[in-house]
Amino acid sequence: MNKNHKCSDFEEMLMWTSYRYCIGRHTYVITMADDIGKHYYNKLSKERKEFTAQDIRNEIMTHLSYLPFSFRIHRTYNDDNFNPISALFNFFERENISSLEELASVANLEYDAHKDEYYFDKIESTYNSFISKMDIDDLLPWENLASLFNVDNHKLLTLKDGTTIEGYKCWRNKVVPVKNKMDQSKNIKYYTTAEFGWEEVWKSVDETISGNKNLFIPTENIVKIENLK
Repeated sequence: MNKNHKCSDFEEMLMWTSYRYCIGRHTYVITMADDIGKHYYNKLSKERKEFTAQDIRNEIMTHLSYLPFSFRIHRTYNDDNFNPISALFNFFERENISSLEELASVANLEYDAHKDEYYFDKIESTYNSFISKMDIDDLLPWENLASLFNVDNHKLLTLKDGTTIEGYKCWRNKVVPVKNKMDQSKNIKYYTTAEFGWEEVWKSVDETISGNKNLFIPTENIVKIENLK
């Protein structure tokens, strides 16, 4: 890929209108997130990448406010660590929310980013009628695209074999071992997607923009995490 080729204003407008249209929709268009990362990463300046990351997260925050728990973040523009998906998952961890039914008992959720405090109402669960895991899952590709463009938060990862790569954190559905299923001869465990829960994983910038969108770096393979120079 030619890193010296910069996109035109028209290309930038197409990108902007595309993700603004796609974020929050529950269709195949969420796959656009990976294509946008692959196509635009080397065509945008660092400043435009950072701007786009923030703009995507603003859109995600807007859509989270539409969900039944009505999540809102109080912050000063450009004056705190702004990542609505991470803030939401941190709330799940603090309150030990481990199912959609438990989440459905939460309403008017607010996060004060300056005090690092959450406020919410407890209500009778409306789980069967109003909430779906897809409402959150379909926002993850866009948060991961924002993380790719958020180059200030990229890290230098040193792996067990001595290689170093530029990596970034993103989110995926939590995976758990399949009960009573293991290849004893090869000592291999089998995993499946948990019914509820998400986890942070590392991805390689180079692999992502090369099209290997589903390649994650196992945490146990990382021996050192450093700031980029």
